[in-house]
Amino acid sequence: MISEDTKIIYVNVLARELSRLQSELPHVRYMANQSKIMSEYYMKRELSLNAQIDQVKKEIEKAKNGEFTMIPEKGNKVTRIDSKLTDVVDETDKLNNEISELSEQAANTNDSIEKTKILAEIRTKSARLRKLQTKRIKFSNRQRSILLRKNKKESLKRRVLAEQEVRVARSEMKAKETDEKQMNLKDNLVNDLVVDKALDVKRRANEWKASFDRDVLDNMRNSKFVGIKGARAIAIAKTAGQRLRDRINPALSELSKMIRPEERTSEPRVAAATR
Repeated sequence: MISEDTKIIYVNVLARELSRLQSELPHVRYMANQSKIMSEYYMKRELSLNAQIDQVKKEIEKAKNGEFTMIPEKGNKVTRIDSKLTDVVDETDKLNNEISELSEQAANTNDSIEKTKILAEIRTKSARLRKLQTKRIKFSNRQRSILLRKNKKESLKRRVLAEQEVRVARSEMKAKETDEKQMNLKDNLVNDLVVDKALDVKRRANEWKASFDRDVLDNMRNSKFVGIKGARAIAIAKTAGQRLRDRINPALSELSKMIRPEERTSEPRVAAATR
């Protein structure tokens, strides 16, 4: 169970990331309207930023509900420091309660010797409390440093996935637009067969592109390479390989059925005869 201190640090790290993404949006929108040459780039960047912002917001909500994507389940630095933080917080709470009780005792006693003993004990516990507060700050700073580094990697993953999500959305939109054009053409009385054929070819190409981009996105989400340079290229190669196997395997299966059993075993028999 993650402590409240680590949870607060975790959410603050994500909130910092969210603020950075949101602050970039106005500039990107401005540049998309100002630069005709670069407008396509900035439009894609805006879509990517919005996708990343949505991802971070979801991550913050998950963290508030006790789910921490950046913290692995098995033993790691974050959980080890969190354990130390928990011990410090528990001891701090205990000392605060004890000091509160001792202060009440000191206020209610008229015995000067007893009061002196109580006040001495309060000073000892207060000194220990100050050391614990220093420890708490040290552990919290170390925790923040680790989570910032982890979030830097997660931020890159979010960007890579968001950019691929934009490609998927745009490919699907183009496929839909081509489909609608073809449907509108068929509704006309004068049906240009050449245009219809051209649109059909374009529609199939766009649908294939949308499907391929979606498969690439799925492979990226399930890949340990997401967040490194060339992650998309790795996912593209994997997707292309899967599609090639999907095409070849049925063909090989059909070919195997077409070959008669005696033809499959004839070659070994010849080899045996020549031995």
